Formats: sequence, C-alpha cells, structure tokens
Amino acid sequence: MPPGAPPGYEPLKSDVPWDPAYLELVSPERVFTLEEFGDRAAGWTALSPVAITTPFRLLSDDGVRVAQAICAELETSASGNERIAKRVRGAVYRSNFLSGLSSDPALLGFLSELAQAKLEPHPVSHHAIHINYAPDDSTETSTSGTATRSPSTTCSWSTTRGR
Repeated sequence: MPPGAPPGYEPLKSDVPWDPAYLELVSPERVFTLEEFGDRAAGWTALSPVAITTPFRLLSDDGVRVAQAICAELETSASGNERIAKRVRGAVYRSNFLSGLSSDPALLGFLSELAQAKLEPHPVSHHAIHINYAPDDSTETSTSGTATRSPSTTCSWSTTRGR
C-alpha cells in the first residue's frame, strides 16, 4: 500500500512496485508555444510558454503493460458524474506503481524541460493521477470530450511559480 493512503483504499492485485526502468522518455517531434497561437494566447496567468506538443512516449512496453493492467482492475470500481461518465480518482492510494510514476524525479525533470517550467508532484496526492474511461453505454456523452475505449490517464503536477 502506498504511504499515506487513507482508510478504505484497498491495494490492487495487479500492482507492482514502481521502478524507473518502466520509463521510456521520448521527446515529442514538435513543441508549440503559446506565442505561435497569437499575441494574446498566453495571457498574464500563463505558467509556461508551451501550448501543446505532438504525442510523446513516457512508458516502456512493460510499463504500458503494467499501467493497462492497473487501469483494467481500477475500472471495476469506477464511478461517474454529469461531467465525466466513468472515472477513477485517488488511484495513487491503491497503487505503488501509480504513486511512484506521479512523483518520479526523472519524469518530473523531463516534463519540466518540455513545459519550460519547474514542475513538482501535485501537493494534494488525491489529484496526482486521474483515470477517465469510455462510458459503458457508447450512446452516453460527457462534457469532458469524446470517449475512447482505452482509458485516458491524466497525471497532475503543479508549478513552483510564486513560491
């Protein structure tokens, strides 16, 4: 069980300890800056000059296999709301793999370099990793975007701006 897990979060059977060997950090082919989208794209609240990148790799094939097994097991306890039809929150409390992924120094360094801003693990661990799934009923829609059959995993990091 990851350290600091609150009561009621049972460990996953598919979980494995985090190992940085699961990372395979491959830079995107292109990084687009906010400046490229016009003079007002950034706004005064922008924490980074980066707008978006082309897809890039974070996990090795073995890391992807482990993440998929964890996501599949977590899906059995997924819930939903009006905004997101099917999702899991607090997964870092049930998985050492996900907990380690969200705070790995090499990954944080890689993403900080990409973002051109210093990133650190989210201060509220419950928000460190969010997993969204396609709705069970393909006719369902959510306001968060188009669903796919593969889980969409979001890791949250915060900047150190203003500290």
